[in-house]
Amino acid sequence: MESKNILEIRKLKKNYKEIKAVKNVNLDVEKGDIFGFLGPNGAGKTTTIRMILGLVHPDQGEIRIKGYDIKKDYKKALQYMGAMVETPKFYDYLSGYQNLKLVANLYKNVKHIDINKSLKKVGLKNRGKNKVETYSVGMKQRLGLARALLNEPELVILDEPTSGLDPQGKKEIRELIQQLAINQGITFFICTHLLNEVEQICNKVAILQDGEIISNRFIKEKENKKWVEFYTKQKNEAELMLKDYNGISDLNISKNGIQIFTFEKEIEKINYQLNNRGIKVQYIIPYVESLEEYYLKETGGHFDVI
Repeated sequence: MESKNILEIRKLKKNYKEIKAVKNVNLDVEKGDIFGFLGPNGAGKTTTIRMILGLVHPDQGEIRIKGYDIKKDYKKALQYMGAMVETPKFYDYLSGYQNLKLVANLYKNVKHIDINKSLKKVGLKNRGKNKVETYSVGMKQRLGLARALLNEPELVILDEPTSGLDPQGKKEIRELIQQLAINQGITFFICTHLLNEVEQICNKVAILQDGEIISNRFIKEKENKKWVEFYTKQKNEAELMLKDYNGISDLNISKNGIQIFTFEKEIEKINYQLNNRGIKVQYIIPYVESLEEYYLKETGGHFDVI
């Protein structure tokens, strides 16, 4: 049976002499996700991305792209992946098309029609013949995304995709990512410092701190699911009962009880099951928490992202 995960990371570690940059990272990104990867400066995000892309060799652990181990089957894994890392660089004296053609030559099966298709996807079809020196910052960012899409990847890694853009440019890139995810079925793994960007477009988020994943959860409704909080004094009993419940995607113990990410239709059933087991529920309240509040809570108030 084919895995629902496009990206799987297991027990990933990387040291630079005495510095433990990445410590035992485990992560799953499902097909169709727009996944946010957050953390303070120096948390190990860039090192993790470089290991996913095969630019840095891990000291330990396993990374799989669509089931292919990047150590053993790097070429096969690479064909399903595209990337745009930080501010993309181009030859300004060449056209957008010519820049993409240089990269396309590195792939066996990317042809002229694929280059034009990539330009069309990012809204640059009519500017492909123009020199890059005539492009705005936002257009260069779009061209970088077009370059990442050349081989029609199923997973695209983006590192600070809206870096240097004005508010309108950021909005355009956000909308473009959402359109590509919905219309093309592309999975995005986005590393960024901008919490508001993640909150607007991502459905899941993982937080990395001191080289370790300290949180990994849904932040937005998907498939009509929502966060709901069951107020109960019997938290441990409720967690024990619900941790393997099929209709629940995520579960957290809270100050007042237990928070659950589930289908709306399951709420009544869950409440019935709890009461049937003698677990008294005082209230059931939809749980809404901003990403900023969540991030500050998880990192202990450490805040160097904006």
